[in-house]
Amino acid sequence: MAIADVDSLVKKNSAIDRDAQANTTSIYTAARIFPMLPLKLSTDYTSLNLNQDRLAVVVDMTLDPEGRLLDSDVYRAAVRNHAKLAYNSLAAWLEGEAEIPAAAAAVEGLAENILLQDKAAQMMKSLRHQEGALSLETIEAKAVFQEDIISDLVVEETNRAKQIIEDFMIAANGVTVRFLGVRGIPSLRRVVRVPRRWDRIVEIAAAHAFRLPKSPSPRKLEIFLTMMKKADPRRSITVYERNRADDTFGFGVVFSDATLDNFEKYDAPSYRRITEQFAYWDDIAVHFRGTVHRVGGNGFCGCSRRTLLLILQERARELGVVLLFVLLSPLDAGADHLKALAGVSRQEAVRHDRIETVIEKTTLKCMYDVKTEHDFTTDPRVIELGSAESLLVGLFQERALAEQRAEIPSTGD
Repeated sequence: MAIADVDSLVKKNSAIDRDAQANTTSIYTAARIFPMLPLKLSTDYTSLNLNQDRLAVVVDMTLDPEGRLLDSDVYRAAVRNHAKLAYNSLAAWLEGEAEIPAAAAAVEGLAENILLQDKAAQMMKSLRHQEGALSLETIEAKAVFQEDIISDLVVEETNRAKQIIEDFMIAANGVTVRFLGVRGIPSLRRVVRVPRRWDRIVEIAAAHAFRLPKSPSPRKLEIFLTMMKKADPRRSITVYERNRADDTFGFGVVFSDATLDNFEKYDAPSYRRITEQFAYWDDIAVHFRGTVHRVGGNGFCGCSRRTLLLILQERARELGVVLLFVLLSPLDAGADHLKALAGVSRQEAVRHDRIETVIEKTTLKCMYDVKTEHDFTTDPRVIELGSAESLLVGLFQERALAEQRAEIPSTGD
């Protein structure tokens, strides 16, 4: 993060410095901007203008793949801005609704850099929420002019491009505070530790059938605030995952052409990212008793599970879904709807009576044991498909029994 170094040009107790003290800040109105500093500085010498070398203070941060800060530094540098980008057009590209802006496409490597920044910003946001950050939204209105007359006020919506700046600035503020602190340099900052009227917040939550603990809890308050958004016509979705963001239980994922067609039909951005990163093949080779049989026209693509996880997480965040990892059973959030997927425990299902347990019963299909030449398709047995694990256990038990009867040799697999 590079921020224009005003101090390098405006000396302490100079006429400009004293004038800035009197102004205290820049004021932005619908019709005009009243800058704290003279225009020659605020719009030129201390502004990171396109294709100009400017002195800046740089906040340098190194993150791990989950958005955690590994290392940081603050230093002065000369920086050069290679592209002037607009929030809305850049956001439309990031959200898969438009082509990349020409200014970004014109600079080699910039598109990949922005995508990496976007991913890092969303990971940092998710991590902050895991640690108890609140979802606070400020409504800003923008005046629409027809010549010199205000004709309308429109709400400035947040978007992915704005979130990159917001999330990086939050991280940069934290780095700066720690940088000053370890060097014994005093600083002024506002820190909200415990709400003074927590008891009143508890009362308000109770009036909406939500119980907050007596001691302040950022996570519980965040759940309550999320619940209250249902009063707004716009709906919000929060996903609670008890594992870490990149935890996988298995190695690869394979999709058929039919599944890919469904991806393209229901969510084109997901389809594009999957087909860009997956390996693709069209034929299948069956090796049986020294003979190879090839069957063409069966399109498949595959990749590692971690790759698919990150693709889907990134797409979910683009759509405004809040992803919270390493969190267990926060299912008392007062949500309109709950969907409990594979992994929810029986205790949780019982405790939250809004979760319906669904068990399918079906005959096994398309399964054939090569060694015993046993066709499971015609097998009259019925297996409960409560989970993939129960199916595997059933197959292992069947194989063990067959080995005991010496029907097939033990292989140890």
